[in-house]
Amino acid sequence: MLKKILKGLLALVLILVAYLLLWPVPIDPVDWTPPKNQGLTGVYEANNALANVERLFDGECHECEDVLIDSNYI
Repeated sequence: MLKKILKGLLALVLILVAYLLLWPVPIDPVDWTPPKNQGLTGVYEANNALANVERLFDGECHECEDVLIDSNYI
């Protein structure tokens, strides 16, 4: 009985795979050429906006990425 069910499921899966592989789809692919690279211009241009940032805990925390400080910290 179990073998019949498994064979039926296998046949159903095979029919489904064949259907998905062989059925025609309405997709008409076209070539796409990306625009020419403009380089680092506009908002992507190099800047020094972070040059005067105050570094907190510089040298006090080794390899830490996130720090949570609240009123209980001090």
